[in-house]
Amino acid sequence: MGTLMIIFLAVLQAVPEDVKEAAAIDGASKTRTFWSITMPLLRPTLLLGAVLLLVTYLQFFEEFFVMTQGGPLNSALSASYYVYPQFSFGQCGLSSAASYILFIIIALVSALQFRVLRTQE
Repeated sequence: MGTLMIIFLAVLQAVPEDVKEAAAIDGASKTRTFWSITMPLLRPTLLLGAVLLLVTYLQFFEEFFVMTQGGPLNSALSASYYVYPQFSFGQCGLSSAASYILFIIIALVSALQFRVLRTQE
């Protein structure tokens, strides 16, 4: 999240002030300026952030491995952590299939995010 906050701060600072001033002179409120000027300029960054967070959260491994090894009765089992014990126990086919399904899920949700958050150009 820290990296994304730095990216968003940089994008917010890059929004041209003269465009905001022109909107204020035309009588636009702060809310209208945000939704009509700032938000469309943020859409590519929102897309980047959404895709990066999705991939990061679906590939959580270290936290579950170090802290709980899946927790009691696998209550803290993530998709990427599920693959590791299967591979360790010699079930390479099952772990490969689970990895492939995880890849398909990440690709489909990323494609959906690209469709929803794409810019209108």
